[in-house]
Amino acid sequence: MRTSDWDVTAPARIVSLDPAGWDELKVGYCGRLNDLPLLRCFQVAELSGARCAVIETRYLGPDYRREYSRLHSRTFPHVPDWAHRIHFFDSELDVSQLTTLPEEVGYLGYVVVRPPRLSAVVKAMLVPPPDLRLAVRTAVAETIHLFGQELSVAAVPFAEQDTTLGVCAHAAAWSCHYTAALRGYCAPLTIAELAETADASLSPHRAFPNQGLTVQQLSDLFRRHGTPPMFYMIGMLPHAELPGQFPPPAGVPGADPGTWDTRIVSTACRHLNGGFPVLVGTRDHAFVLCGWWREAGQIRLVRHDDQQGPYLPVNDPLSDSLVHPVTGAPRDYGPWRTLHVPMPPTAWLLPEAAEKKGGVGLLAGSSALASPLATKLSQDVPSLSDLMAQSALTFRTYVARSCDYKAALASRGHSNATVAMLRLTQMPRFVVVVEAIDRNARQADGPCVVAEAVMDATSPDRDPSWIAAWVHGATCILEDPDDPLAVRSASAPTRVLSGGVGPA
Repeated sequence: MRTSDWDVTAPARIVSLDPAGWDELKVGYCGRLNDLPLLRCFQVAELSGARCAVIETRYLGPDYRREYSRLHSRTFPHVPDWAHRIHFFDSELDVSQLTTLPEEVGYLGYVVVRPPRLSAVVKAMLVPPPDLRLAVRTAVAETIHLFGQELSVAAVPFAEQDTTLGVCAHAAAWSCHYTAALRGYCAPLTIAELAETADASLSPHRAFPNQGLTVQQLSDLFRRHGTPPMFYMIGMLPHAELPGQFPPPAGVPGADPGTWDTRIVSTACRHLNGGFPVLVGTRDHAFVLCGWWREAGQIRLVRHDDQQGPYLPVNDPLSDSLVHPVTGAPRDYGPWRTLHVPMPPTAWLLPEAAEKKGGVGLLAGSSALASPLATKLSQDVPSLSDLMAQSALTFRTYVARSCDYKAALASRGHSNATVAMLRLTQMPRFVVVVEAIDRNARQADGPCVVAEAVMDATSPDRDPSWIAAWVHGATCILEDPDDPLAVRSASAPTRVLSGGVGPA
């Protein structure tokens, strides 16, 4: 599409997404320096069953308008000051339905596209493709308006850098920030606003045109906008050091830590289990981890990469390469170097510190309680040490809002007594939950949590504070640190579902 063709008089047009319709979209919107992100967006919509696209032809959304004001209005070539927004539906629509959409319209999300000659994707919110839908952990709900009608989509925010005002780090930071904003943790900002507020004194480069963000700039940017990050350096990642866990990697002298530090996966998953995206920094690039899944006994991660597209697999973070699913173009990322995890202001406690203390406490509580419970309640209550001896014990840790944790107790299978006790327990806004998982039960797709600890997210890493524990059906509210079993309620069941985001 030429710039002169961008100004369409009709407010919208509809494209039926048969093969010819998809070709029409690709011909109309591709042909830029890098078409990979937009092509992947189209592929995600197609995999989700899109049958119809509605194109708003003069979309005046804040993301592109702010970018235009800060950048394109100051350049010599003429650039239109509006974008196109392409909505995808899994049902067929005609022009007569644009202002009165059917109730079951099957909304799959949208892509906001810049004018020709610029990088394409201003912003996208697309439901994950079916093969990765359960793997995606950080999706958030957004409600938008199409000609006065509300539409909702649950997705991971995606954006492509404009290459001048914002670069890959800005796009990745915005994806994390907008996720937090839609959860109510901070006020929403555009990529342009993030670029404008980055502290130029923390980088030796020119602030504009942008040459990229330093690690210090990223940390400062998240902090000043309400989501102070947890920062990890690859090669120096914390380890929970629980009995039965794999020991920390010894390292390889002279090798880049990103090629041997296997703790990358467990560190990222602890945050993804709570729905928090993880920003990965390499030597020259940044992208966002938004999910994981288990395949043949291995953990595979899911990423948003502004230069490749949304919902892409990470097969091996220690040797990270990608073949683009649309074009087959290869991409070698090189070793990972840093992780940033933007967090709510009062979520202080490192999940690794909580897992270490919570796991040790659960093991001790299990040893104390399992034997009497096994004779009193059920013969099917193995102690955590028994599970460990069978190589069937693992731990799952995540950060959650305490209100969300309490709300999910009943649906997870906890007894009425446990639900009542925990819901009446005073907790901080955020807690860190450590679950002891029975691997055998997990493999059978049944309730697999046999014990869990609830830790105070405002407590320090050196001495995490307990709030409550549930072990083999016994619930302990730790109101008195000197008498940790002061309040106890023993009741079945002895296994419940995990409370983390997505499958355990």
